[in-house]
Amino acid sequence: MIHGLLFVLKILIWILLGILGLLLGILLFVLFCAIRYQVDGCRRYGELALRIQVRFLLAGRFSLSHEHGQTDWALRILGFPLWKSGAAQEAFSDRNQPPAPESPGNTDPEPSRNTVPEHPGNADPDQSGGKTHSVPAEEKTAETKTDSPSAAPSEKSCTSPKAASQKAGEEKVSPEKKGPTERIRSKLLALAGKVRFAFQSFCDKIKQTKDRFLWLLSKWEEIRDILEDPANQKSARLLTAQIKKIFRHVLPRRGEGDLSFGLEDPYRMGQLLSLAAVLYPFTYNILTLHPVFDQNILEGEMHFRGRIRPGVLLCFLVRLLLDSNIRKWIGRLTRNRI
Repeated sequence: MIHGLLFVLKILIWILLGILGLLLGILLFVLFCAIRYQVDGCRRYGELALRIQVRFLLAGRFSLSHEHGQTDWALRILGFPLWKSGAAQEAFSDRNQPPAPESPGNTDPEPSRNTVPEHPGNADPDQSGGKTHSVPAEEKTAETKTDSPSAAPSEKSCTSPKAASQKAGEEKVSPEKKGPTERIRSKLLALAGKVRFAFQSFCDKIKQTKDRFLWLLSKWEEIRDILEDPANQKSARLLTAQIKKIFRHVLPRRGEGDLSFGLEDPYRMGQLLSLAAVLYPFTYNILTLHPVFDQNILEGEMHFRGRIRPGVLLCFLVRLLLDSNIRKWIGRLTRNRI
């Protein structure tokens, strides 16, 4: 009985190990299978034509094209379209949508005949059929009586300009004129205040520059200590080496390109050429550059092919994370950001 149970357990363990090995093989196959891409582009006379295709495992395919100012993209799995661009979806929906019924020429409802104006009191006499409402004489006399008290104060308030000027002269008292000594004293006090304010602002600026200089000096000492640390130097060499490997793996392996570029500003053109010089070791065998001075131009053709293996990129990242110093710096940066 025990031998039978052990035999069954051995069979189950072998089955589980086989399933795990199959899953591991599928995972490694997916990680180290190449994602191939192809880029074809052309720009002439200000018009751009671009086409990008990405294929994976002969089952997935993504295409992106841009021609005549219109961009289309599509994603296919095993030949079946899974995701299309907005233009394609609108065209498909327009084909399947039934035609809309024709609308009549006049859709506005007829106005009702029995309409009543909102403010009949303010209506014109012409619109009301020429009938006017007569105002009784008693109401007119009442209005004149109510208007007469309001007019009385205005008559009382009207006074001659001479009397008004005399009252203003009595109310206003002519200020005493300051002597020359008082004027000189006030000017000296104002000048002393200005000099004191300027001196105080100058001292504040000197203090601010001193504090800023001390802060920069402390930061420079920290940066110098970081750069002179042997562990940091070793991690920097490892990081640069891994970045170079990633660039070499991602950049296209085959293809050719011919690019003409130029700017009118010589300073910007110099910066662009310095950037091209940095990228030249990676693109010297697939890209030909033709700089044009004193002219804004960007024209050329390119046809590139390459591949990317996710497993290789993952190996590069794991190699970086195995360094304890890099892990320490990543944790420090994340804590400071939080």
